[in-house]
Amino acid sequence: MTTGVGIAIDREDGTLKRLRGTPITATAYFVGKIVLVAVATLGEVILLLAVGVLLFDLQLPTDPARWLTLAWLLALSVLSCTLIGIAASSHVRQERARGAEPAGDRAAVHLRHLRAHTALVLGAWCVIGLVLCLLTFRWSGRRAG
Repeated sequence: MTTGVGIAIDREDGTLKRLRGTPITATAYFVGKIVLVAVATLGEVILLLAVGVLLFDLQLPTDPARWLTLAWLLALSVLSCTLIGIAASSHVRQERARGAEPAGDRAAVHLRHLRAHTALVLGAWCVIGLVLCLLTFRWSGRRAG
């Protein structure tokens, strides 16, 4: 289940409204979602690298700088896409929350070349996602009071 759809379901079934009555802050909730996606993504990357090495003779880099590049690209990508998914959750109607995913939740930025400006692009997506989250996130659905 994707982040946006999961949050929409939590909102529609009243889970977020119940959470609002606890000491949890929206920031803690967002950080929890980001950590959840980051852990799942890291597991997927490790699995894909293992399959690549074992089945396709993938040669992993030996240069620590290349691993560092992978780490910061992965971290910024996870953060930006998760924030955009959280923001997209506000635009998912109840009937869509149970079925199809919102287009924004699976948003991907296709970068033809990884250059120095990649960090700025991903950083901008993080800022855009955060601003959208702050503007659109609600603890309860539109019909709830």
